[in-house]
This record gives sequence, structure tokens and C-alpha cells, in this order.
Amino acid sequence: LLDGFDADDLTTHGVIVGMTGSGKTGLGVIFLEEALRSGIPTLVIDPKGDMTNLLLTFPDLAPSDFRPWIDEAEAEREGTDADTLAADTADL
Repeated sequence: LLDGFDADDLTTHGVIVGMTGSGKTGLGVIFLEEALRSGIPTLVIDPKGDMTNLLLTFPDLAPSDFRPWIDEAEAEREGTDADTLAADTADL
């Protein structure tokens, strides 16, 4: 997709800026994938959460898919345990 791009050239800081809808997230995903494949450490600052939402994968929509993302304190505030909250979330 990025002709001539070599992930090994990523040796310093970088930033992606642009107008809404210009493809910043798509470009960022490509850069992150290539950096991670090359073992390059990454730090992503994403105020809107577009990148972090990519980590949320629920292939079977099973409670076990949701369990790692359940906050124990949130479950307690709701008067339940994390496993039950994960199951309830999967049923939504």
C-alpha cells in the first residue's frame, strides 16, 4: 500500500495530522502493523479511541471474549462479579 515504505526507516518520532475523514486512522493502522511486525516499540496517543477500539475483538461474542475487558470495580458497583458481567455483556 505504501510503495517504497520500509519499516526499518522508523527510527524517530512521528505524527499523523489531517482533517476529519482524511484517512489518518487508516494510515496509522498501516504504520503500526509494520512497526509491530518489525519489532519497533510504539506509543500511540489517540484521544478519540479509534486505535484502541481496534483491540476490542470478540470473535464468538462469548463471555470469555469480554472477560479481559471487564473492570472488577465496575462489576462490584453493579452488585455482581466480573464473570457474570461478562456473560451479561455477551448477551446484549
